[in-house]
Amino acid sequence: MVPVSELRQYHFCPRVVYYHILGVEEAPKDYMSAGKERQEDLWFKERRRKTLAGLRKLRVDERRYGISLSSLRLCLIGTLDLAVRIGGEWLVVEVKSGPKPRDGRIPIGHRVQAAAYSMLLEEEMNSVARRFFLLYENGLIEIQMTDELRDHVIWTTRRILRIYRGWIPPVRISRRCSSCGYSSYCMI
Repeated sequence: MVPVSELRQYHFCPRVVYYHILGVEEAPKDYMSAGKERQEDLWFKERRRKTLAGLRKLRVDERRYGISLSSLRLCLIGTLDLAVRIGGEWLVVEVKSGPKPRDGRIPIGHRVQAAAYSMLLEEEMNSVARRFFLLYENGLIEIQMTDELRDHVIWTTRRILRIYRGWIPPVRISRRCSSCGYSSYCMI
């Protein structure tokens, strides 16, 4: 079973998934602890609200935190940050520690991770996921669930399973390396 968080990591860099499998510890970066604090702040605010992210049009009927989900069919397992019921619809809310992208381009890893949780929640609640939310420190983004996104979750999961079976992703140096806690292993 692939942890859902690995789908996001794979899209950051497949080598990160490889290092996780090996049990290599990530070197802490300053932004990591700051991000954790911002995420805890977001959680505190969200737990007190009657609406999602303080938006009046999104009145929440029920909230469930930290739901453990798994699917043998999808080969996925994970713990969902937050599920909300608005009317008769159960929705995934994935909490992100940073600000939402200014250019409006949501990282593919964020979309795939939340879509995977939506697919797991569908099985758990016996419902159909039509949309999900990404909650950033400065706002909420609603994303429509598409067949292409579902297919991408399956594709990413298969790529990760390939790494589990022994494939070693090549080192690809990029600007992302400067924010990666594993970069010293790749740059040797």
